[in-house]
Amino acid sequence: MGLRSMGFGSLSLDGVHLSADRLVVGADALSTMNTYLRNRRLMTACSVLGHMQGLFDACMVALDDRHRGGGSVLEFPNVQRTVGEMFVALQASQAIVHHALATTYGSRDQFFDPVSTAAKEFVAEQAIKIGLAVMNLHGGQGYMQRHPWERYMRDALGLIGGQGGQELLLIQLGQHATLEIKRRHHTKL
Repeated sequence: MGLRSMGFGSLSLDGVHLSADRLVVGADALSTMNTYLRNRRLMTACSVLGHMQGLFDACMVALDDRHRGGGSVLEFPNVQRTVGEMFVALQASQAIVHHALATTYGSRDQFFDPVSTAAKEFVAEQAIKIGLAVMNLHGGQGYMQRHPWERYMRDALGLIGGQGGQELLLIQLGQHATLEIKRRHHTKL
């Protein structure tokens, strides 16, 4: 929990020499880890997107079977609004994942992919949002074994820490954006 308020740090050792056989990687550990995670983050976002679509579809079918006051609960404006929010979350997630996938065909930073990182962070947040909406729409049925609503929510919450916690991803993206703005600003001078 303390990591939420902790930024990145560095340690400099002056006068310390390591022979080449002692070096694990040629770059700092964070850059090396991000090299690995940039593709994992995008793969995770793609996978979660499929789960989100499946959950949305299953939720709609289940809601269509529920009737109150002589009609489907899907006819209620408050339910339609929530379905609309879920639809927007799903469409926006698809858009950012497709954009992130498209950027993999061009040249990429060797150590950090801000688009894939943003996609993973955004899709994880939207998956949690959709999971909560489904739980709210189905009430107590969300905890029954007939539908996997609760299991989906548990799995979505697991995305918070995977491939870098949400807070760390936002810090990295903030640092990246700051450096990009500074670079562009100084280039124009």
